[in-house]
Parts: sequence; C-alpha cells; structure tokens
Amino acid sequence: MKLFCYLAIYAIISALGLALLKMALSANAEGNAGMFGLICDWRFFVGFFLYGTGFVMWMFLLQRHDLTLVFPMAAGSLFVAVGVLGIFLLNEQLTIGRVAGMAVILVGVSLLAWNS
Repeated sequence: MKLFCYLAIYAIISALGLALLKMALSANAEGNAGMFGLICDWRFFVGFFLYGTGFVMWMFLLQRHDLTLVFPMAAGSLFVAVGVLGIFLLNEQLTIGRVAGMAVILVGVSLLAWNS
C-alpha cells in the first residue's frame, strides 16, 4: 500500500510538472518573446521544479523496489495522470479510445499492485 501511495504522489507531481511545462512552452510559442518569454513564465519554473521533484521520487522508488514491479506501475500511473491533467488543464480531447486505454492501464497497474 505504501508503494501505491508513493507512486500516486510521483505520478501527480510529475504530470503536473509536465502540464505546466507544456502550458509555458505553448504560451511562449504563441508570443514572439523567445527564450526571454519562457524564462519569465512562472509555469516554466514551477513545472521544472515539480518534474525534477518527480525524478527524485523516481530514484527513491528505484532504490527500494524491484524494477520489474515499479517501472510498469510508474509508467502506467504517469500515463493516466498526464491524460487526466491534459484533459482538465490543457483542454485536450477526451475520446473513447483514450478512456479505454486509461482503463486498461489502470487494470494492469491494479493487477501488479495486487500481486506484489
């Protein structure tokens, strides 16, 4: 159960960092401020910090758990978290295929957690 909680925190922090980086990069692409515009965007720094924090958590998870267990669970959790945040924060489309894919991934992550 502890592993599942750490993975959920890892996925949320990393996905939020990615979403903020995407927002900053997209806003910078729309304007013509160049690198200065990106450097001045708070979303870039907060996203970079959160994604870096997720990387530190990933190292923590790798140090304490089997790679064959933690990698598929982390990848699946991160995929679902990015999908959900993409829909709500980035206004990306929610399709039946995406929902089905996320559901299948969640079933796989649940099976891995159940068997560990």
